[in-house]
Amino acid sequence: MKRVADDELFRPVQLQLWFQDSRERYRVLTRAGRLRRSARPAEPQLGTLGRNAVVQSQMSRAAATARAARTRSAIKQKFENWKAEKQGRRLRALQNVPAIEMDS
Repeated sequence: MKRVADDELFRPVQLQLWFQDSRERYRVLTRAGRLRRSARPAEPQLGTLGRNAVVQSQMSRAAATARAARTRSAIKQKFENWKAEKQGRRLRALQNVPAIEMDS
């Protein structure tokens, strides 16, 4: 992946910050220091690199999810095999009970 400068990915903004009801509040100001007209927070504008990074991130998340599912499936399969082997050992042990001499 090609590295780019921060100013190509991000846009500087000025925030006004205060605390109210034990919560942090902020609003975006214009360069002149006035409140921005839109009430919604600024949406990040993704360039080509940003879109590629988002798609790549989604693909890596999907790959990680698939890898985790395969791992879980393999663990379940190993557990089922172990249970079957344990049952087989138990049945063989019941068939081959050693003779014990008991003196009374």
